[in-house]
Amino acid sequence: MSKIELKNMFIVDESLSNIKDVVIHLGLNKHKVPIAKISNIPNDKTGKDCFCICIEHTNIYGKVNESFITDELLDKIYIFLSKNVDQILFYCEGDWNEEKLINNLEAVTDEDLNSNDMLFTERNEMLSVGKMTTGIEDVTFWLGTNRRYKYRIVKISNIKNDCSGKNCFIITLPELNIIGEIDKTYITNEKLKQIKEFLIKNMNVLINYDDETDDTGDFFHMLKYYDYDESIDQKMSDDELKTMDTICDLSTGIIDLILYIGTNNNYEEPIVKVSNLPNNLKGDDCFTINVKDLKITGNINKSFIHDSVLNRILKFIKKNEEVISKYSAKNSELTTDDMIDLLKK
Repeated sequence: MSKIELKNMFIVDESLSNIKDVVIHLGLNKHKVPIAKISNIPNDKTGKDCFCICIEHTNIYGKVNESFITDELLDKIYIFLSKNVDQILFYCEGDWNEEKLINNLEAVTDEDLNSNDMLFTERNEMLSVGKMTTGIEDVTFWLGTNRRYKYRIVKISNIKNDCSGKNCFIITLPELNIIGEIDKTYITNEKLKQIKEFLIKNMNVLINYDDETDDTGDFFHMLKYYDYDESIDQKMSDDELKTMDTICDLSTGIIDLILYIGTNNNYEEPIVKVSNLPNNLKGDDCFTINVKDLKITGNINKSFIHDSVLNRILKFIKKNEEVISKYSAKNSELTTDDMIDLLKK
């Protein structure tokens, strides 16, 4: 990593950071991105063996010498960068000189190490969600990548409806071990039970999410409420998938939504199957709507199918009741292309 040259480089040592033996080089790389180069050698200011951390996104580039940069030291580095992100950006962008930077840098303290508050870097990379995604009243979660930890975690606020990241506890995945203090006057046993049910129900999605390759919207939409009833089998059969046609947002105007329309021998009246998962063409998890009376059968994944989306689905079905009914009839004379052409958004 010594080949990465930094513009306006400033060297931070233990006297400024309070991180024993660690040397940090601050500056802009050739793409004008604020970077911290951390020496893999104790007290070395030559920059000949370093790894890099992007100041704003916390990504690590290069090999870390773990025999020197322990997890404890790396955590202190994250804390230092998080406490000083504004100061570093002011300096790197030329608004501050070295003297002003030195006078305003904040060293790492014991209080920082014992704090339950989220770092700026954590808030910047994790995704905050509330009731609309989890179904749990007043509780704020932070989900997704957190590079401070080598294992997957979620952070949960001890403060009602708080998105500041202050005063949080941690739950590890998949073990569901709790790290930190829980404010039991707010996070009651019942709330904690709901939190764990949400995590268990969504464990695979939470563990497998990769913020660098996965779409954030799809991630949110895959999550299910804590009280979603998994015992109800909502998977379409092979016969249903063969006789019903897939309708996507090009026909409905509803982003990421998949509907199934056509003959279904399991029902006497015409029905529409609605996928609970965004852009899912496998029929893995669907609920059913009766075309005539709009009666709904099955679980609705409300983290994807919000009330506003459900209302749009019902209006679409009502507007196209005649076309859907004709196409769903056995031995229908309507072709698939004709049916799609006749649908109104």
